[in-house]
Amino acid sequence: HLKSVESLSISEELLTLEDKWILSKINTTITRVNFCLENYRFSEMAQLLYHFTWDDFCSRYLEIKKKVITAQEVTPEKVNGLAVFSHVVEKLIGILHPVMPFITEELNTILFDSSKSLITSAWPESDEGTINEQIEKDFTEIFDIVEGVRSIRGQYSISPAKELTCFIKVNSTHEKEALDENRELII
Repeated sequence: HLKSVESLSISEELLTLEDKWILSKINTTITRVNFCLENYRFSEMAQLLYHFTWDDFCSRYLEIKKKVITAQEVTPEKVNGLAVFSHVVEKLIGILHPVMPFITEELNTILFDSSKSLITSAWPESDEGTINEQIEKDFTEIFDIVEGVRSIRGQYSISPAKELTCFIKVNSTHEKEALDENRELII
């Protein structure tokens, strides 16, 4: 349950690349959903919501953070990871509400013990200050490498438990620094 973590505040100092990325992505998604709603692009809005929920949040972010947020030991990193997770889920439920009203109302009640209905709640606002296109680009490039390694493992039936040596060609110092700083995401 997220009831106990919804009041936690996010510590900027403890944010990892994936945390900054998901915070940027949820706010970018809110901005884009708002544009779609204002311009009656409901199909495009539904696709944005689907891709954020399934690809970005579930397949990427949760896959990376699951060890941290499900760890037995309560560390500052776990607390911050849960705060980011709770924050994103709360905003996500809000922007999913027009497409899935009954499910999101139920999730809101269960996860956040909210007596306030989503239909009468304020629409989630985009925090423009957390949108960072460079972080979104860096994370996407790093995760493309992760997905490439997974694909090769699957293609050649290599167990995920087997350690691999990977050589990655980079085109700039910025790419090399981003890979070095986030090596644990790839390995």
